[in-house]
Amino acid sequence: LRADGFYNLGYPFLLWLFAPLTGGNSFLAARLIAALAGMLLLGAAWWLARCLLGRAPALAALVVLGLNPFVVQYALYVGSDMPFAALCTLALALLASHRIRGSLWLAALAGGVAGCAFLVRHPGILLLPFGVFAFLWMRHEAREARGKPSTFHALVFAFAFSIAAAPQVIVNLRDTGQPLYNQQAK
Repeated sequence: LRADGFYNLGYPFLLWLFAPLTGGNSFLAARLIAALAGMLLLGAAWWLARCLLGRAPALAALVVLGLNPFVVQYALYVGSDMPFAALCTLALALLASHRIRGSLWLAALAGGVAGCAFLVRHPGILLLPFGVFAFLWMRHEAREARGKPSTFHALVFAFAFSIAAAPQVIVNLRDTGQPLYNQQAK
């Protein structure tokens, strides 16, 4: 394992994980990953819309995404685009579900999924401040409704993100001395 300025560790790990299912063929493994990630994206988008908008709009969102040529096209592309989009959408759906249920496990799972999104692509790091901000906003919202504050949930989210992202950060520090090393868009 080495730090790479263009590719994080998550997608190569997925390829390695799925290659035995395709007889060691990495190209077929990548196609399988893209198709499964496309299905995960649709399910997570439905869940997110259901939490935020309700049952009927969630179904409409699912139909629109399922028929969207860009979504279908990226579900067939070999690459990290669809797994990254699916993990980001799942992290957001978990955050929205936490707003409704308030479970500490949902906070941890959202942080872990967001950390995995970072493992797939560098921009996943943006889910960390977004998630912490969302939990602090939920804390403010709960205080106004005389509910239970969720500052601890923000810490759990950040900790779970850190645990999931740790392999990438450790490799980057070991090889380059920079925890968030990347060479894209400079």
